[in-house]
Amino acid sequence: MICHHCGNDPGLKAGSTVVWNGFEDQDNGQLCCNGCKQVHYEKKAAAGMQGLYSEFPVIIKLQDE
Repeated sequence: MICHHCGNDPGLKAGSTVVWNGFEDQDNGQLCCNGCKQVHYEKKAAAGMQGLYSEFPVIIKLQDE
Protein backbone atom coordinates (compact mmCIF):
# COMPACT_ATOMS: atom_id res chain seq x y z
CA MET A 1 0.00 0.00 0.00
CA ILE A 2 1.39 3.36 -1.06
CA CYS A 3 0.17 6.81 0.01
CA HIS A 4 -1.08 8.90 -2.93
CA HIS A 5 0.57 12.04 -1.51
CA CYS A 6 4.00 11.09 -0.15
CA GLY A 7 4.59 7.85 -2.04
CA ASN A 8 5.51 5.96 1.12
CA ASP A 9 4.13 2.83 2.72
CA PRO A 10 3.58 3.61 6.42
CA GLY A 11 3.01 -0.06 7.23
CA LEU A 12 0.51 -1.27 9.75
CA LYS A 13 -1.27 0.82 12.34
CA ALA A 14 0.37 0.59 15.77
CA GLY A 15 -0.99 -2.37 17.69
CA SER A 16 -2.60 -3.97 14.65
CA THR A 17 -1.63 -6.96 12.56
CA VAL A 18 -4.00 -6.24 9.65
CA VAL A 19 -5.00 -2.53 9.52
CA TRP A 20 -2.92 -0.21 7.35
CA ASN A 21 -1.71 3.05 8.93
CA GLY A 22 -3.92 5.18 6.71
CA PHE A 23 -7.25 5.06 4.90
CA GLU A 24 -8.95 4.86 1.54
CA ASP A 25 -10.98 7.91 0.59
CA GLN A 26 -14.21 6.58 -0.92
CA ASP A 27 -14.96 9.91 -2.61
CA ASN A 28 -11.89 9.88 -4.86
CA GLY A 29 -10.39 6.39 -4.37
CA GLN A 30 -7.08 7.67 -3.06
CA LEU A 31 -5.04 5.92 -0.40
CA CYS A 32 -3.72 8.32 2.22
CA CYS A 33 -1.38 7.60 5.12
CA ASN A 34 -2.28 9.18 8.43
CA GLY A 35 0.77 11.46 8.17
CA CYS A 36 -0.64 13.11 5.03
CA LYS A 37 -4.20 13.51 6.27
CA GLN A 38 -4.10 17.33 6.46
CA VAL A 39 -2.56 17.67 2.98
CA HIS A 40 -5.12 15.21 1.63
CA TYR A 41 -8.08 17.24 2.87
CA GLU A 42 -6.55 20.53 1.72
CA LYS A 43 -6.13 19.13 -1.80
CA LYS A 44 -9.58 17.57 -1.69
CA ALA A 45 -11.14 20.93 -0.75
CA ALA A 46 -9.23 22.66 -3.55
CA ALA A 47 -10.71 20.11 -5.98
CA GLY A 48 -14.24 21.09 -4.97
CA MET A 49 -14.86 18.30 -2.47
CA GLN A 50 -14.73 20.38 0.71
CA GLY A 51 -16.65 18.89 3.61
CA LEU A 52 -16.69 15.35 2.22
CA TYR A 53 -15.16 12.84 4.63
CA SER A 54 -15.29 9.19 3.64
CA GLU A 55 -12.38 7.46 5.33
CA PHE A 56 -12.46 3.69 5.22
CA PRO A 57 -9.86 1.51 6.92
CA VAL A 58 -7.68 -0.62 4.70
CA ILE A 59 -7.31 -4.22 5.76
CA ILE A 60 -4.14 -5.92 4.57
CA LYS A 61 -4.57 -9.60 3.89
CA LEU A 62 -1.45 -11.42 4.91
CA GLN A 63 -0.16 -13.98 2.49
CA ASP A 64 0.04 -17.56 3.62
CA GLU A 65 3.53 -18.54 4.60
